[in-house]
Amino acid sequence: MSHRERQCSTELPLIAKPSRRIVVSCTPTVYDQMIGDSQLFRYYLDQAATICPELFPLAFANGYWLHDLTHSKKMPDVPRRRIKLTATGEVYTVVPSFVLPYRMGYTEDVEKALFLRRFGVPFWGLTYVFGRNDMYWQRLVQHLGRYDLVGTTVKDPTRLPAHLIVDEKHMALNGERAFIAMTVGADCVLGAAVALKAAPSELTAAYGEFKQETLRLEPTYAPQTVNYDGWEHVNTPLCHIPCMRMVSPRRRWAARTSRFSRAAITSAVRGISSPTRRTRRALSISMSISATCLPGLISPKAMRPVSGPTIR
Repeated sequence: MSHRERQCSTELPLIAKPSRRIVVSCTPTVYDQMIGDSQLFRYYLDQAATICPELFPLAFANGYWLHDLTHSKKMPDVPRRRIKLTATGEVYTVVPSFVLPYRMGYTEDVEKALFLRRFGVPFWGLTYVFGRNDMYWQRLVQHLGRYDLVGTTVKDPTRLPAHLIVDEKHMALNGERAFIAMTVGADCVLGAAVALKAAPSELTAAYGEFKQETLRLEPTYAPQTVNYDGWEHVNTPLCHIPCMRMVSPRRRWAARTSRFSRAAITSAVRGISSPTRRTRRALSISMSISATCLPGLISPKAMRPVSGPTIR
């Protein structure tokens, strides 16, 4: 008896396979009312495309046909409808937001279990409280990282931001200090990866995940500027990412403050009567940078004493 050999590749493709799912935000009651009515379903879909165009493919604006209506064995009570784009002929599946991918359950049913998992509750504990089995909760947690963060939040490569901000969030992981390498642009979180140490190699790998996800969406993407706080451990990781060009925070500060006079800056600093901890930290950083870039511009008497613990 001959066996067919499985054809697979160990190399990760540079360009990710485009998603054929359109997730619309609606309640179960609204979805039950519109799924069986073609006109109501088309009206709701057109309104969703007007409010959230980033959730729909570019060819959606050129028109579409209602392809078919199918039922899933996992959730027979929640039918799914597919549409066919007029311009490209591609078929997309429209799914509601209250259903998990692959019909694994309802978001409302697993929301509290996933919240407890954040605090280290074991899978057998989730099974004891919420039912099902241990493997169900393990697969559900593992599937959260199935999709690229960049490809999920930004589906259109032309909407990738030209200016980025990177920073590290300090956290505790199993009693040890760790860091979350965050990449943000255009009011959207584009990258978040954990670095176990404040070392160039760890941070390079953490920020490299954003680079890989972005290049799979758009191989020629390169931001114009990347702003960072000047932390010494971040300089080397950003230099190892060839698609990024860094902007020194001191140069940016000098370009902004050079237009102001000594009196204006002194008045603004003295105007803070009771600064908070975060304000004091920002004030301390700003004054130290300005003292380096613009010597003699600000008198030491203009700066109030900064006390309390420092916050990054």
